Amino acid sequence: LTVMPDQLTIPLSLGMEHPQILLLQKILNAKGYVVSPDGSGSPGNETQYYGALTAKAVARYQEAHAGEILSPLGYTKGTGVFGPATRKYINSLR
Repeated sequence: LTVMPDQLTIPLSLGMEHPQILLLQKILNAKGYVVSPDGSGSPGNETQYYGALTAKAVARYQEAHAGEILSPLGYTKGTGVFGPATRKYINSLR
C-alpha cells in the first residue's frame, strides 16, 4: 500500500510520468476540472501520465483562478504547465 502525499511538491508538465500526477488528476477531477469524461484520466481512472487532457484541465483551473495564479505572473491565459504558482495555490486549498 502506497500512501499518497496530500501536497503536490514538484513542477509537472506535458509528457511527464510521475506519481504526483495521479494526485493532481484526482484533485482536478474532484474540483470539477475533469481531465477526461471517460477512460484514462477520468474520475476513478486517474493516471500518472501528464498528457494533453491533463494540460487542458490545468489550464482551465488556472483560468478559473486567474487572479491568484495567472495575473501575478502577467499571464491572461492558462499555460497548462503545473508550475510553482499553480502548485502553491492548489496546495493552499487542501
